[in-house]
Amino acid sequence: SSNSRVLDYPDFARQLDGKLKRIQFDTFLEFSESLDNICNLLDTSRREFLERAMMDAIGRAEAAFMAAYKDATGEDFGALEA
Repeated sequence: SSNSRVLDYPDFARQLDGKLKRIQFDTFLEFSESLDNICNLLDTSRREFLERAMMDAIGRAEAAFMAAYKDATGEDFGALEA
């Protein structure tokens, strides 16, 4: 059992006292069906799959930004000037 599945239980969600934020969007039926199919193949929940996909996408976006910033400025993002 994964930790993300624990979040499906209302009692646990109430204990988090507002520390959760809903992220959702409308999409095409084909995308939703593809998501359901891959989740079934992987034996995972939609929530778990989407959480992992979002974490991966955010990590990649941050890395791309950091690399582009360094290429443009010659410095690491957030580096303090001496």
